[in-house]
Amino acid sequence: MLPNTHRPPSLLFCFLLLLLLSQPRSTTAWAPPTYPGYTLIWTDAFTGAGGTLPRADTWDLVTGNLGVNGELETYQASPRNVQHSGGGTLQLVPWRDGGAAGGWTSGRVESLYTFAPRGGARTRAEAAVRFGSHAPARKQGLWPAFWLLGQALRQPGGTWPACGEIDVLETVDGRLTGYGTAHCGLYPGGVCDEPAGLQGAVAVPDQAWHAWRVEWDRTPVAGWSAETITWSLDGQPFHHITGAAVGDSAAWASLCHSPLYFILNLAVGGAWPGYPNNTTLDGYGSMMEVAYVAHYQTRSGAWRQKNDGIGALYCSPWPSCTSDITATLARVMAVRDIIMHIPSTLQKRPWRGLGIPSIPNSHAK
Repeated sequence: MLPNTHRPPSLLFCFLLLLLLSQPRSTTAWAPPTYPGYTLIWTDAFTGAGGTLPRADTWDLVTGNLGVNGELETYQASPRNVQHSGGGTLQLVPWRDGGAAGGWTSGRVESLYTFAPRGGARTRAEAAVRFGSHAPARKQGLWPAFWLLGQALRQPGGTWPACGEIDVLETVDGRLTGYGTAHCGLYPGGVCDEPAGLQGAVAVPDQAWHAWRVEWDRTPVAGWSAETITWSLDGQPFHHITGAAVGDSAAWASLCHSPLYFILNLAVGGAWPGYPNNTTLDGYGSMMEVAYVAHYQTRSGAWRQKNDGIGALYCSPWPSCTSDITATLARVMAVRDIIMHIPSTLQKRPWRGLGIPSIPNSHAK
């Protein structure tokens, strides 16, 4: 028998290894994707150490039972329910808890950041989301969501659904179906058919990572009725509404023109999903996990002028630069007014080199 030449690790080595493994993990977060023609305006990629709460200067951690929809959960500002994973994600975890009203605790966060879709531009709100590994059949009564509410609800006198609500993703009872919905106007009924809302649905392949997005298109020059809101899963549209379909300018403004804020939550019970039963499982296998939340907007385009005999202006790339059209046309028309008062002999000089539209002689005085 050969002698044993492998020495056991020293106690100091074991202690240092244990100390290293016990430290909270903080890793590089998921990078929100880049999109041609879009600028990333705001994001949270959840870079905190494992077991820590989301940043208090970025998110409001909601607490208590909100008394809405017949839900059971008591939201808690606890890492047990809302925590950074340490791997660049945020986890919202539901737990059975006999000491809580309703018998369940869970997590909900609302962004302090707000934004309004910009006129003349396209705006995107997006998150990457996955769900825990428990079988869908073991998630009866669970209701995770990624959505936005109108900032008007935070103001005195603000009411729902007049404030506007955009549900980018909801799913219930573990179903592999994602729902996107707009809520607006009056309750009940109204132009958004409350409480159902204007809803679309899409089959979800699995519980793995997927990108959920809503995009506001405010580029149409025809006005608010031609504007659109589109929902997509992994870049593929599945729901679409227009201002014309809503048919009410104030209701549309609450959805498409007014400040909104992000919400991530996992509700338990309620009129839509129904209630947990004895097969419903809690814990990480029933969580909603979010890799990033992001707000994008199209970049301002570059103006160029094309000599077509009438001094027309063109915008490139169209329509990302239309937000500046009003101011630019006002400047151009002011220059034209000045030129129209110049003697006709001077108008025949090569003003085109200065980028000024040509003026037909018939307009000269």
